[in-house]
Amino acid sequence: MRSIFAIAYISMRSAFRSKVFLTVLTLLGLLIVGIPLTIKGDGTIAGYCRILIDYTLNFVRAILAIATIWAGCASISQEVENKSIQMTMSKPVNALQLWFGKWLGLMTPIFMLVIFSGAIVYGILMWNVRPSQLSDTEQEILRQEILVGRKDEEPREPEGMRERVDAMVKQALAGGSVPSNMSESELRRAARRTFMRHRQTCEPGQSCGWTFTLPARDEAKPITLEYRIASSQIGGVSMSGEWIASNPDGEVLHREKTTVKTESENKHSIPGAVAAKGGEIVLVYKNLSQDGTVIFPVDSSPKLLVYAGGFEMNFLRTLLIIFFQLALLGAIAITMGAFFSTPVAAFVSIFALLLVFMNTYIHSMAQKRDYSPTPHHHGAPAEQRDNSPNPVDVFVHYVFVSLDTVMAPLKSANALQRCSTGRFVGWDLLGRVFLYRVLIYSGVLAAIAALGFSRRELALPQR
Repeated sequence: MRSIFAIAYISMRSAFRSKVFLTVLTLLGLLIVGIPLTIKGDGTIAGYCRILIDYTLNFVRAILAIATIWAGCASISQEVENKSIQMTMSKPVNALQLWFGKWLGLMTPIFMLVIFSGAIVYGILMWNVRPSQLSDTEQEILRQEILVGRKDEEPREPEGMRERVDAMVKQALAGGSVPSNMSESELRRAARRTFMRHRQTCEPGQSCGWTFTLPARDEAKPITLEYRIASSQIGGVSMSGEWIASNPDGEVLHREKTTVKTESENKHSIPGAVAAKGGEIVLVYKNLSQDGTVIFPVDSSPKLLVYAGGFEMNFLRTLLIIFFQLALLGAIAITMGAFFSTPVAAFVSIFALLLVFMNTYIHSMAQKRDYSPTPHHHGAPAEQRDNSPNPVDVFVHYVFVSLDTVMAPLKSANALQRCSTGRFVGWDLLGRVFLYRVLIYSGVLAAIAALGFSRRELALPQR
């Protein structure tokens, strides 16, 4: 450990003395102060707070990501190029200790910059939302929507859904109407969407219902109902309806008539006393419009936002998640720097970063099996057609499946977006990000770098 800390201390001292550190520090200060002044929101204090948190910290993360990649790639590769690496490796220091020392020396200044940026953003936010600047209504909106940590409570799976989906799948397979390139999992997802679309469609005078299981909570904290609706009518129209909250026994606890526009996000406040003791609550929407069908999108069923914590700890956990994301990026950069020169290592690191950003696209491509255009058979009978798998499609499929498998543990909720919209950033999310990005993936990269670097010939003579 003394060797690791010694290498980390030398790396940190060099970083603090370099002009790069001061340049990044100055650039971060200018970004944090300048972005809220140049980007206009919706004119509300809530919109301003979202911009200050989301946009500003996203830019901060981007600047620190660039600095992490360049400094990480140069930490080992430049010492190899300058023929100074043997001064470290000639001492009783192995390649693994060198990697951890460089990583610790890189991430300590990055951690300080993350905390510095977060402290300035928090200070500016608190200064602009102080009681003397806002009305009581605006303060109440901020406490309920932004300066809070609310947990999303999704509705329970409808009773009998699995049996109905199984029956739909069997019927489709027996009828021979399933395309040859559709897997059973894709067919099951399509059947589920069909079931949910039918269940979440309310014709005039009809109702749709959802059951939620809520934890015990403070009745002084209201519950927020969030949902979107579409309509059978073209364009954005106003639809009248009524929300009814009741317990499983059918006792009505709260009801509210609403008139909202389609294709927009709608929110309603439900008194906290409705579910203060926790347990099941049934929400029913009744369509009171006479000339239009209300459709709740399949991918966004109504959800309840329930108070789960304060803003300060939510904000701190968000900063730590940003740091853990940068920690993995630093591990990638240092590992690439152990194999390649600085420019090549930076290029490979940026490519790896792009793959992480494309994980949603890679996951969708991994679900497919046909990537080539559908061939024309020119009227040939079905029994004479060549339905054998295309080797290219098989190879591309396994490439996407492999990439999706590797990057699946890195998928997580957008903590910064959740924090800026008053969503709860839990300890479980923080722990999952730390486990996979810092312990597992960074540890694997350290082992790979140590194995490769220990076999590398250092300080070769100039030609």
